[in-house]
Amino acid sequence: MVQQISGDAIPRKIYSEISIWTISFANLVLVEEGGGHFQSGMRGSAGASPFASVFGQTAGGGGCGGGCQQPVKGQDRTYQLSVTLEDVLKGSEKSIALKSNGSQQNVSVRIPKGIESGKKLRLKGKGGEAPPGGIPGDLFLKINIAPHSNYTREGANLFLEKRIPYSLACLGAKVDVETLDGKKFKVNIPAGIQADAKLRLKGHGLPGRSNSDRGDLYVKVGVDIPKELSDEQLETIEKLQEVGL
Repeated sequence: MVQQISGDAIPRKIYSEISIWTISFANLVLVEEGGGHFQSGMRGSAGASPFASVFGQTAGGGGCGGGCQQPVKGQDRTYQLSVTLEDVLKGSEKSIALKSNGSQQNVSVRIPKGIESGKKLRLKGKGGEAPPGGIPGDLFLKINIAPHSNYTREGANLFLEKRIPYSLACLGAKVDVETLDGKKFKVNIPAGIQADAKLRLKGHGLPGRSNSDRGDLYVKVGVDIPKELSDEQLETIEKLQEVGL
């Protein structure tokens, strides 16, 4: 699905008065909100000299000298990009559409395996337009992993809930389990298993940071207690109660 970004760059302004310089930096991050609007937020590094971005100097001097001015960079932008757990498992490519001044450019973005929510991908030069003589800003794609209907994630591990009736919790059973990449297993539920117990399928989670090893898939066992009983079930439960179960 093609996702669209729009917005106009906000220029930086430099004011001078006699020999005293006052520099105002817009340096805004635009984050797409619902309805295609953007929310702005200040960015900057504490303690940095305001002259460094303009003259290429530190507060203590150096750089290329007071007469050398480096190109002014267009503003950076941040866009929220939603991906699925399947994208995290296998890696993928997403196509996004960048709009500026009525023109549109489609850009392909590679989603690396094992990426986590909140991480940012940088597209150099795809942010705000450059001022005259300057260079374009960068576009940062902030990753948001969409909820999955069956699996939850903790780091590189996945969790899947499997519910069984009370009788199977007592007697044990084999249940079908499917992994995120579609592999199917028969998992042994031991007799007497307790509610919320976890069974591990090693190496069937998500890629780790190095992508060399995968996390694990944990099957969380839930025990269903019926809210209503038939006459036959009630009679059986009463007999079990008599023998101490």
